[in-house]
Amino acid sequence: MNEQEEPSCAQQDHQAAAHRGAQRTRVGEKLYIRKRGKRGTYVAEFWHEGKNCKRSLKTPNREIAIRRALKLDSDLTAGSYAAPRAPIALRSTIAEFLEVKRGEDRAAKTITKYREWLESFATFADANSVTSLQQITSSLFERYRAVRKQGQSPKSMYTGLTIVKSFIKWCTSPGREYLERNPVAGCKVPEPYTTPKFTPARKQVKALIDGASDDVRARYAVLAYTGLRAGEMRMLRPQDVDLAGGWIHVVARPGWMPKTRRARKVPIHPLLREHLQCYLSALPTSAASRPYFFCAPASHAYPKADRPIDLRDLNEGFQKLGKSLRIPVGRKNDGLVIHSLRHFFETWAINSGVPQVVVDAWMGHAGDGSMARIYYGKSNRTSRRFMKGVRFVKRIKQLPATNVNSSTTLQGADHVQ
Repeated sequence: MNEQEEPSCAQQDHQAAAHRGAQRTRVGEKLYIRKRGKRGTYVAEFWHEGKNCKRSLKTPNREIAIRRALKLDSDLTAGSYAAPRAPIALRSTIAEFLEVKRGEDRAAKTITKYREWLESFATFADANSVTSLQQITSSLFERYRAVRKQGQSPKSMYTGLTIVKSFIKWCTSPGREYLERNPVAGCKVPEPYTTPKFTPARKQVKALIDGASDDVRARYAVLAYTGLRAGEMRMLRPQDVDLAGGWIHVVARPGWMPKTRRARKVPIHPLLREHLQCYLSALPTSAASRPYFFCAPASHAYPKADRPIDLRDLNEGFQKLGKSLRIPVGRKNDGLVIHSLRHFFETWAINSGVPQVVVDAWMGHAGDGSMARIYYGKSNRTSRRFMKGVRFVKRIKQLPATNVNSSTTLQGADHVQ
């Protein structure tokens, strides 16, 4: 029996080409589709800009593959097809995002918060084999939310997840367009339920100020009778406290600026004036050259006592004093914290009949975006009149007289606002 002759090389090539042709299906004018891999996923094959391209249609279903291929063919015919981008590393993009935010002069505390949450998200993504932006999905975001939720307060979760979403949205912004679409646009981050914060009563604030040691009494008084944020009080310079003019100025200084990025000035209430006079009378004459109005005590590292006060120490000392006065303390207990003095100021300014827009101007509020808060132009006389009428105590009681007159300041300076 004669053995069958082996086909020639040319015949083999022809048979292979016929086999490939049998596997491919022509769709539209520009491309073919065929199955590939163990799962039989359809792939589109076409020429684009002189290159033979292959693009997965991400389905083993023939009808769906044809529908997707027709859309792709339509884009090729119309000249609107855009080749997929090369993967963009998630971590390097996070580093770029943080650098952009630094360039926008975001506060160091804000940058730290951004870095904490975005690095946490990147670590979770690594654990799920996601290393590029293009691999981010809504499912990944939702799973990250479920894992990170443990041990976090609702407010912290809202803030952190908003940071992650804003980063991904930034990746789709015009001119950058690292992503064609925002994969987490449909993921909702509900605002947390909030309750009214603790606001100390007038007699409690008076007891706190009276019970404070001499070196911190004026700090508490400034916070209670101006509504300044603790960080703003910490950064006051000697020339910012103008007893002669009757103003406390909240202005930027090298390396720091107010939270709202706007300068403002707050009238000095009669109660506050007396506390400031007592504070100034106890300072040495060399205090005028210090970089801060309130300085931390001298230490081995800072023998000149020329560094700013520590806000953590300030809050801990304040709560310790409150606890000794049997006032509930701590955020977890919905009690007294140093920020409670800001609530106290706003409460009694409003209760005393001061218009909300004036209170907002004093406190540096700009949360609702109201242009009235930006353009409202109260006169100095009106502002002082409103402040003088605020009833921080039931009856203003004069403190013991000092040898400091009303024109005392650490350093005179003219302010323009």
